[in-house]
Amino acid sequence: MRRSFFLVALLAATIAGAGTAARPPLTIGVTISQTGSAAGTAAYVLQGYQRWVGDANHHGGLLARPVRLKVYDDRSDPATAAALYRKLIAEDKVDLLAGPYASAVSQAVIPVVEEQHKVLIGQTAGTSLFTGEAGVQAVDSTGVLVTRSTLTGNPSTGVTFFRDAHDSRVENSTFTGNFACVWSYGDGNEITGNQITGGAYGIILDDTATNNAVTGNASTANSTYDMFDDNGPTCGSNTWSGNTFDTRNQPCIN
Repeated sequence: MRRSFFLVALLAATIAGAGTAARPPLTIGVTISQTGSAAGTAAYVLQGYQRWVGDANHHGGLLARPVRLKVYDDRSDPATAAALYRKLIAEDKVDLLAGPYASAVSQAVIPVVEEQHKVLIGQTAGTSLFTGEAGVQAVDSTGVLVTRSTLTGNPSTGVTFFRDAHDSRVENSTFTGNFACVWSYGDGNEITGNQITGGAYGIILDDTATNNAVTGNASTANSTYDMFDDNGPTCGSNTWSGNTFDTRNQPCIN
């Protein structure tokens, strides 16, 4: 009798375990820049996701379901990423969404996620599409737009485009009382239509900045320089035009 009870209990446990194992996996959808300009750093993000999935499955998964990743290569391209997140939602019908790598790519994805009333968990975007009262202190990405922003009294820099930041834009924003309001180290950035006052520096183009266009800004009453280009009297490949200022460090600034 005791042996019969043991066999019944063992069979019940086996069936219960089989039922749990048979549950469908919980799928997390994500795009990662496996090719393109952001691929080098994005590889570490993918490794982090994969490590977390392995750890979660080692501890029983989520909601008693095994976890798997559905990964697409967004080629470091915002438009490609947006299309792939639509695919993850509409066709793959993933259970959860994780964020891509890089600010510009995330900016393209967020409207898609909001439109579909989904939630995206992201941790690698330093910026988004800034409007209203928001500001950004550091940008190290491609294709970033900072628009209609207000940033006041920052002891550091209002917006910084570092060397890896290119083809980004700051427009129609107001900066007051920051140490430096807009500082670009990168290539192909645009600074246009901004109101800047009361800082130590207004707009700075570092000696690494190339092909930047600074147009139609009003930068006045900054204590050191309203406009500053560290590329010599010709401003290198940068262009300054249609700006209003009290002080400048180079004759090429207009």
